[in-house]
Amino acid sequence: MNKIPCDIIKDLLPLYKDHVCSKKTMELVENHLPECESCREYLEAMEAELPPVTLPPCSTEQSDGHTSASLALEDIEVFQKIAQKLNWMKVTISFFAVIITIMVISLINTISGEYITKLPIFDKRVAANDVSVTELYQLKNGDFYITLESDFPCDILSYGSISSPDGKSYMESYDNGQSRLSFEKTSIWGKFFLNHLSYKSFSFVIPYQEILNLDETDGYQSQGSSAIVHTTALIYYEGKGNEQLTIWKEGQKIAAAPEMIEQRVLHQQRRQETGIDEQQEISSKYADNILVLY
Repeated sequence: MNKIPCDIIKDLLPLYKDHVCSKKTMELVENHLPECESCREYLEAMEAELPPVTLPPCSTEQSDGHTSASLALEDIEVFQKIAQKLNWMKVTISFFAVIITIMVISLINTISGEYITKLPIFDKRVAANDVSVTELYQLKNGDFYITLESDFPCDILSYGSISSPDGKSYMESYDNGQSRLSFEKTSIWGKFFLNHLSYKSFSFVIPYQEILNLDETDGYQSQGSSAIVHTTALIYYEGKGNEQLTIWKEGQKIAAAPEMIEQRVLHQQRRQETGIDEQQEISSKYADNILVLY
């Protein structure tokens, strides 16, 4: 029988060692080993105990189930902290965006006056249905004394000017003038940050006639008359959506103002002219009411 080459026997030795080869193969190997020292040494080296393998510290820790779980929890906590910071940043950015938006709207409203408030998105006027006329008198000089009450805290948006419904210039006379009053709801921003007035009741003195002396008006010359006269024919309140509440119209009869009202108006006029409060005792019913003179 021909001798089997050592290379073939060495290829078969792992199978022989683990007893996973056929019986005939085992016999071939066992017949070869007594005659071949090289193959015997190769088999002995395979059967020798392997030296212990030392793993790096981090590998040993990660092989421990408890340590791996701890590391996983630490990773989760890190991601949770990152998520919390991102959420806080979103809240902060949203807050400042709202503040800046309110400031921009307030600035636009201040610059543009009452005209921008008529746009639906900016219309904060108190609705005509939420305003009532509680006092309407005629003063001795013919002017009107009016008290309006709102269902909401508000500021005065417009009052007093006698304008022409026909589009006439303010420097022309007309006897069908209209006087408009408007309230604007007081916002939280305006109340606490801009110190806006916050009342529900306001009294007004609206002139029956407004006279402009041409001799005292620069840039205009008399054309047969020494004065321009504007006569009031309609007083109304204009609220949200341009809805109107008629307060007085030409031909409507109204009561003469009581003496207490006359005194209140006179006191307010003197205070505006002199800047001195005479501390005149006024009825307590006007404690929460603002009197506005034209």
